[in-house]
Amino acid sequence: MTLRLFDDAPDRFEAQAHVLSCTPREGHFAVVLDQTIFFPRGGGQPCDNGTIAGTAVLDVFEENGVILHILPSPAEGEVSLRLDGERRLEMMRHHLGQHILSAVIDHTFGVPTVIARIEDAGPHIELASPLSEQQLVQAQQAAREIIGKALAVHCAYYTPEQAKGMTVRGKITPHERIRLVEIEGFDLNACGGTHCSDTSGVLELVITGTKMVRGAFRVYYLAGHAAQKARPEREGQLLQAQHALGCESASGLLQAQQELLERQSALEAQCQALQKALLEADTALWAARCRPLAQGRMACAILDEGDVKHLRAVAEALCQQAPTALLLAVRQQDKLSLLFMRSKGPKEPNLGAMVKDLCARFDGRGGGSPISAQGVICGGADGENALQQVFRAAEQAWEQPKAQ
Repeated sequence: MTLRLFDDAPDRFEAQAHVLSCTPREGHFAVVLDQTIFFPRGGGQPCDNGTIAGTAVLDVFEENGVILHILPSPAEGEVSLRLDGERRLEMMRHHLGQHILSAVIDHTFGVPTVIARIEDAGPHIELASPLSEQQLVQAQQAAREIIGKALAVHCAYYTPEQAKGMTVRGKITPHERIRLVEIEGFDLNACGGTHCSDTSGVLELVITGTKMVRGAFRVYYLAGHAAQKARPEREGQLLQAQHALGCESASGLLQAQQELLERQSALEAQCQALQKALLEADTALWAARCRPLAQGRMACAILDEGDVKHLRAVAEALCQQAPTALLLAVRQQDKLSLLFMRSKGPKEPNLGAMVKDLCARFDGRGGGSPISAQGVICGGADGENALQQVFRAAEQAWEQPKAQ
């Protein structure tokens, strides 16, 4: 078994080791050492970065109880190990900060942590149930108080039988040896990660956001130097929000936010009413522009402007009213956006085939069914002339009397 130096000396960033084995693995090399300072990814914590014999370590993970160091080239004999020390320290701060935050929330509100991870998207914990903003602020303040007390942190291994007789927060994953992390007089938790020697090493903790994920309440946080940087940034953002909403103090933000939401709701309702009125007006307009043919009314046009999504709603409304065919193209810079739609019933014209043919001829993309098709083609005189021919072919198809 590789000696896990990071268990007892997480602040050790250099060491010497002997290569026990080096085997090819998926284009790289898996190296096993007699001892290591590299933490293998797992338990929500990424692996360490650094070098072995001057070569960058690509990955570190544990497989069947063996710690594998993945290198781009082989290694042998005695090798030097060097960690990215600042990254390791930040991992230690975030990991111990998570223990403190989870313990405070569990002790204070009786809400256990379901998942804890340190990821690029942001270190976070997931709770079994949501907390209010006031509870989160209370938890953040309590965590900062624990950090300020500089409580000693001890890590030790126990047998499963020993661990069962101890008051441990959270679940214990079955192992031959159980590693427990104790924050003296405050918390005891099963964990295999790296931690500071006392709580003051965390430096700072800031809760940065929340959201519901798969039924769990996710709380994002930062610790260490990242938290020290985030705290003034968040205070600056608060002042910016006050300025934008015209609030002299933070206490007026909630009222300003409520007024803004009410105004947004009123504007959305007004917008929906205007969209409905516009749809009704344009449906009537295009009904008047249609000319009657044997199999129903039809309108074909190339427009200088228009919203294709809105025109599609107009076409759908027309087709529901009466047998209708609407073949439109909207000029958009050097492109033509096509919208072809007709009512069900007649077998011709096949609008999807028409659009597919135009796209093939004029470097476009699109398609659809015989009764509904959309696409985009290159514009210019040739494209518009071809469209006019398509319009005439569609009109001729609908000028034919209905089959008896």
